[in-house]
Amino acid sequence: MLHEGSHWLLHKKAFAEDNPFGPAGKYENQFIAAKEGHIDYSRSRKENTDIERMERQADFLASAILMNRPALRIAFKEVFNMYNEKPRIIIRGASELDDCLAKIMPEYVAKKFGVSKRAALIRLEKLKGIVNNNRRMG
Repeated sequence: MLHEGSHWLLHKKAFAEDNPFGPAGKYENQFIAAKEGHIDYSRSRKENTDIERMERQADFLASAILMNRPALRIAFKEVFNMYNEKPRIIIRGASELDDCLAKIMPEYVAKKFGVSKRAALIRLEKLKGIVNNNRRMG
């Protein structure tokens, strides 16, 4: 429901009768919530159409509402507590423990918040809870 509500909040003008590009036509909303943060979520190289862009933006806003930062931070700490570890950024490829946590964390968050594992992973990555190891083998 939040995904569809996000479309109404973010994209209602794209579906308006007075949209010069027609229903679901091109509509550049310069003030969408999905543009905030470390990454420009207004457009992705993977998107071929404005519809794909609007779908991702609705996914993003719905996940931000369902998995707000304070509640997600608590869940994040709960997983570390289960392993008697101090909460920290999970770096894929840094260690076996981090690789294990990178798999377990989205599963735990998905179950706790009633969302898909993919939605949980995207939110965890957006908030830099899970990152990729950028060191290159030389």
